[in-house]
This record gives sequence, structure tokens and C-alpha cells, in this order.
Amino acid sequence: MQRGQKPKDVKRGFTLFEVILVIALIGILTSVTVANYRGFEKKLELENLAQDVAFSVKLAQSYGLNVRGEGGGGQFEVSYGINFNEATPTRYFIYQDADRSVNGYEYDALNGGVQLEVFDLGSGFSVMDVCLVDSGGADTDCFSTNEVDVVDVAFDRPKPDAHFVGTGSAGGTNYQEAIITLQSPTGVTRNISILSTGFVSVQ
Repeated sequence: MQRGQKPKDVKRGFTLFEVILVIALIGILTSVTVANYRGFEKKLELENLAQDVAFSVKLAQSYGLNVRGEGGGGQFEVSYGINFNEATPTRYFIYQDADRSVNGYEYDALNGGVQLEVFDLGSGFSVMDVCLVDSGGADTDCFSTNEVDVVDVAFDRPKPDAHFVGTGSAGGTNYQEAIITLQSPTGVTRNISILSTGFVSVQ
């Protein structure tokens, strides 16, 4: 280079290794973001589903207080409830019990029980467990412990109180609470609590 001559600009590009490294990093970040989004999406779906189940319980409670449904119309022996069956963990239904003096408050298709509304959870969600807590709070009868396999939660006039019936080897205890556990496809769970006073909450 001669005296007084400016050096030429040196132009450099990315090497093949640098390009591959950048692409790999973008791929990893994208995968992590998509995985987190899917997990969040399923968690949000589970939250919405738990609210839907809680609303279904309140709907059955409303039917009971208003004596609504097929054959209702002022017949105060009619009760309404919601049925959970261990054999069908992806569905539950609201039912009408035409005469609760027969077999108490449980759903009985042979004695006038009518399924009013059936709900399917879908998308890999399920009722993982249902537990009934006894009046002392010291013992629970659950699907998971094979103590009950069908749980009915019923309502009738004039009070909003919930009546719990557990069908199975330990059914028949005086219960104060039902806890429904929902599970997402990723294993996340959410509980719905129903107290004997009729209060329903998502936990």
C-alpha cells in the first residue's frame, strides 16, 4: 500500500457453521415456545372445563329448586341431580328423579329416572376421581379406592342443599361434601367441591 492510500474495506460474510448455529437456536427456541403454549392451552381448557362442570351442578340445583323438567310441574317429590360414573369417565349427566321416595336421591332409570342433559368432556379430559367426604370429615369414599363407583348429587325444594349418594361397597354414609377431580391429557388436575349446603366452588 502506497503512502496516503486508504485501506480497502474488508467485507466478511457468515460462515456455514454460524448459519447452522443460528438456525439451530431458532429451532430450539421455537420448540420450547410451542411446547409451553400447548401446555398453557391445555391448562386453560381444564380451567374452563372445571367451571363448566361447576355450572352444570348449579344448573341441576336450579332445576331442583324450581321443579323443572319432564313431569315436574309442581310435583314436589321430583328431585334433580348430576351423575358421575367411574365406568364412563369422559361424560356425566343431569337427571330427573321422578319420585325420590324410591331409592332415595340416586339416578334410577327403572324407577322413573330421566337423563335430561348429557355432557361429554372430550379432547382427552376425564373425571379422574370422585370422592365423598363423610359428615365427620375423617373418611372419604372414592372411585380411586374402589369404595364407590357411582356418585349422584341431588337437589330438591325448598332448600338448595345437596344430597349425596354413593353406590358401591361403601355407599350409604352420611356425606358432607363431594369432590370431583378432573384431569387434562397432560396430567394436570382441577377439583370441584360441592358442600352439603349446596355451595359449589372450583379449587
